[in-house]
Amino acid sequence: MERVLFAIKLCYIYDRLRDFGLVKSKRSYAMDWLGKGKTYMRDYEHRGRLDARVPRGTIRTLRRRLLTLAAQCPPSIAREITAFVAEIDFHSEIADALSRGKQRF
Repeated sequence: MERVLFAIKLCYIYDRLRDFGLVKSKRSYAMDWLGKGKTYMRDYEHRGRLDARVPRGTIRTLRRRLLTLAAQCPPSIAREITAFVAEIDFHSEIADALSRGKQRF
């Protein structure tokens, strides 16, 4: 099933990837991990759009790149990355439910 995610979660994911040492800037995060343009994160943050839904393809790209990285890592690190992807999936389920709720009103 395709997932929905809110932009504020993308900021959290960026912070986590930066903590892991996998990304150095929001610009590289947007381009290398999300497959988007260099101002992608700034557009969400500085335009007050942190509650906006992220396109499904962006989430798919991020998940795919994280799982590709996990496949290339030692098992202990791969488990951490896989757990991180599971966390993204969990928050996507929440965003899906909230989005469905908004559509009812």
